[in-house]
Amino acid sequence: MASRLEQKSVAPACVIWSIPPETLSEILVRCLDAKTPRKRPKYASNSRAASAVQLPSHNFPLYLTEICSWWRQVALSTPALWTSVQLSLTDRSAQQNSRILGLADFWLRRGIKGQLEIDVACFFQFPYNSSGEAASLGHLIDRYSVDLRLICLTGLPDVVLQRIHQTLSNNSFSNVEEIELEASTLELWSTRFDALETLPCLRKVCLGTQDTIHDTVLHDLELLFLPWHQLTTFCVSNPTAPSDCLGILRRCPQLEFVKLSLIAMPFKDAPSLTLPNLSRLQLYMFPAVFDPFLDALHLPSLYDLNLSLTSLPPWNPLDSDFWRRHAAQLRQLTLQTPAMPVPFSRVFHTMPQSSSLTLKTRMTPEPLGRWCRETEPLLPALTHLDLQITYPRGISLLNCVRMTLAFLTERRNPSPQSRFDGLLSQTARLQRVELHDATDYHMRSCELIGMDESLAVAMEIEFDRIRALKTGGLNIQWEIDGKDILVSRDATVGNDRDA
Repeated sequence: MASRLEQKSVAPACVIWSIPPETLSEILVRCLDAKTPRKRPKYASNSRAASAVQLPSHNFPLYLTEICSWWRQVALSTPALWTSVQLSLTDRSAQQNSRILGLADFWLRRGIKGQLEIDVACFFQFPYNSSGEAASLGHLIDRYSVDLRLICLTGLPDVVLQRIHQTLSNNSFSNVEEIELEASTLELWSTRFDALETLPCLRKVCLGTQDTIHDTVLHDLELLFLPWHQLTTFCVSNPTAPSDCLGILRRCPQLEFVKLSLIAMPFKDAPSLTLPNLSRLQLYMFPAVFDPFLDALHLPSLYDLNLSLTSLPPWNPLDSDFWRRHAAQLRQLTLQTPAMPVPFSRVFHTMPQSSSLTLKTRMTPEPLGRWCRETEPLLPALTHLDLQITYPRGISLLNCVRMTLAFLTERRNPSPQSRFDGLLSQTARLQRVELHDATDYHMRSCELIGMDESLAVAMEIEFDRIRALKTGGLNIQWEIDGKDILVSRDATVGNDRDA
């Protein structure tokens, strides 16, 4: 007779083995949904950086096949586990690239037909003969052309992308809804590209190159032949002419998300353009073309606006017809600009529904605490705040911390007096704050190290109060040159001295 210890150790295993296969299959699929993170961000400005690390959880279905023969049998017969595959091809693992593509074939063969997703990132750092990968990848896409729903190929050498272009032209991709293609250079985008023109289900298209954006290299949109009328997402990372962009957008009545980079070139006022479904707009542009381009747009559904201005003179939203039409409906704003010619408080007064704010600009000459105190009443819906900040010389870090803490405390836990006065009766509580301090870190380090004992104690008290907010549920990060300022002062100073 088995001992009680043996019985206790065997009992749980027997329960697991008695689970019906369809129930176990459902459990495995739900584990995959919870375990596997969202794919690397699509339409990122630098796909190479975004996908440089391949997370182990991408191989989660393979791990399930190694637990026992019973789980292996159930996992291999569960198509939902094998519908999406992510691969990385590198010049350093050239001998294994064919094996990796063979694994993709094994993977997709078991996926749900018509819903397959293939995501391949190439990292070829040096001159490299990738003709073998081009042929193998082309054959793989050929084999599953009628069953693919998503194709994402980034960092591709031109020879590989040219082979894929032929594959797309010669096959019927009747189920493809999303395509992202990133080449090494603009060579492919400088010729007629009509491989996607007849795809009946295509809704999302993102095209780009690895190269840094150059002002003199244009992506000629007129060479793209796409099913414009059915697209909901259109992204191009290379600079384009503003007039060409407006011409293309007029063909896309169903657009919901657009990401474009506009080059500075002569541009006259254009007739107005209404896109009723466009809710997210991301633009990288020069101020010279900013107002003429935006003033032509009428976007009644817009709620997420991301603007990156690359040079001076600074843009004044209050002088923009586009801003006056859309500011009140914005819920998310990301603004990257060298400077703002008017006080932020006047700008924020026009966008009372904004719940998420990201600013990448010089916060001088006013310190962060004063900025927060002045703008806080004007953003009653704000729950997410992401700031890139710098401080003018002469403003002590202790005073900045105290003023910032007062703002965070007030927005996290409104005082009874504030509620009574009605100032915060309709104000949302902050949930996430990210502060990226661009001030000279050496200057801040010297300030921390040279601080006398009384100031050091006072500083640590303020830090403890901010940490208490973090413990209470506020997701807050305060980084100086990549170093967390909320860690203990002893550890920070010790690390600085060691360095």
